[in-house]
Amino acid sequence: MRPAIDRLASSTVSSVALSFARRATSSLVVLAVAASAALLTPRAAAAQLRVCNKTSERVSIAVAYTKDDRLTSRGWFNADPSECVTVVGGALQNRYYYVRAEGSRGNEWGDEYTFCTLQSAYEVPARGSCSGSDYRRANFFIVDTGDRTIHTQNLVYSSPVSEVRSEVRGDVQELRVTWRDAVLFPNTKALQLWNAHSYPVSVTLKCYTLDGAWKWLRTTVPGKGLAELGHLEGWDGNFVTGERCDAYDGDAIAWHVTAP
Repeated sequence: MRPAIDRLASSTVSSVALSFARRATSSLVVLAVAASAALLTPRAAAAQLRVCNKTSERVSIAVAYTKDDRLTSRGWFNADPSECVTVVGGALQNRYYYVRAEGSRGNEWGDEYTFCTLQSAYEVPARGSCSGSDYRRANFFIVDTGDRTIHTQNLVYSSPVSEVRSEVRGDVQELRVTWRDAVLFPNTKALQLWNAHSYPVSVTLKCYTLDGAWKWLRTTVPGKGLAELGHLEGWDGNFVTGERCDAYDGDAIAWHVTAP
C-alpha cells in the first residue's frame, strides 16, 4: 500500500452538563467527576468528508479539491475493509470534491477527471504539467456534497471490477490482436480484434494514454469476424505508439497489448 499521510482529526468533544445531588466538599472532587463524565460522553460528529471502504481489500485514497483558492491534490489515506477515513477535515467549503482509490488487488476507482498525484504521501497542485519522475496523472471521480458540511462517500465494487476475480474463461484470451494504420489521424492506429469462434465474444478493455489517464472501452467481436477499437468507439484520436490496453475476460485480466 502507499505511504499514508497523517490522519486528520475526525471529531470534537461535545460539552456536557453535570448535576449533583449535593454540593461537593472539595473542588478537587468536583474536577475529577467532571473530567470522568467528559471522557464517557459520546463525541459529536465533526464537519468533514469521509470515505468508507465497503470492499474486501485495502485501499489507498487520494482527494482533489479547492483549497486556499487553488485546486489541490493530496494523498494517500489508507483504509482497511469496513474502515472509514477522513480525507478532508473541518466544515466543507466546496460542493464538489474529487476522489481516487487504488486497491491492494489492483482495482481502481476513478472517472474522467484527471489530476496530478505522486507515488508517496503528497500534497501538490492538482493541475499543471505534473512534471517530475515521481509525478503521474490519475483519474478521479466526482463527489457532490450538495450544501452539506459533512458527507460520507462509500467505496464499493462496480462492473466490470468485482469483489471476486474469476478464472479466465478463455474466449477473450483466444482473440487475435492486430493494428491498422488510421486514415483520418496520421501516425495513429486502430486496434483490431479477430474472433475465430463461431459465436460472438464480448470484451472490456481498460486503455491508458501516455500520461496515465484511462478509459473503459467495450465491444463485441462477431463470430468468425472482426471488431475495431479507436476514434469511432470512443478513444480520442485513435491510438498512438506506447498507449496500452488491458483486456478483461469477465473479471480477470486476460492479456495486455501496447500500440507499436
